[in-house]
Parts: sequence; C-alpha cells; structure tokens
Amino acid sequence: MNDEVTMNEITLDNGENYLVLDKISSAKATYVYLAKEENDDILLRKRNVVDGTAVLDQLDDLQEIRFAFSLFFRKHPELLEESLS
Repeated sequence: MNDEVTMNEITLDNGENYLVLDKISSAKATYVYLAKEENDDILLRKRNVVDGTAVLDQLDDLQEIRFAFSLFFRKHPELLEESLS
C-alpha cells in the first residue's frame, strides 16, 4: 500500500512557501487552506479572480473566518475530533 500524498506548494506574495491542504467552495467563495511544511503555521485565504488571475486574499471578517473553518471541519470531521483530544 502506498501512503504517499502529493500536495501542491505555492509561494505567497511575502515569498513564503505553503502547502495547499484543501480548497473548499461555497455559494459565498472558494476558501484555500494552507500550511507551512516545517512548522504549525496555518493560513486561510479566499480565492478571488482579478483581471483573469487568481489571487489569495486574507480574510478580515471574523464571521467569514468562522464560516470557512466550519466548512473545513464539516468536510474533515476527523480532524476536529483529533484537535479536541
């Protein structure tokens, strides 16, 4: 059995590399969940298209951040259970 997982890596405007954990679309937006490979740094971004180019914007609204994480944990309930243990 092969347990190897291939993940996409992207470089943000600040020059830092992040792995794409997941992308989840809703009626509101597409949210992108990112993590650094070498530490516990996790980022949440909202994907927008500006002049035909995909841009990952920060979320400033706490309600939207909660909504985006609720989507993530609805899709990955095992991770929520794991984080609460």
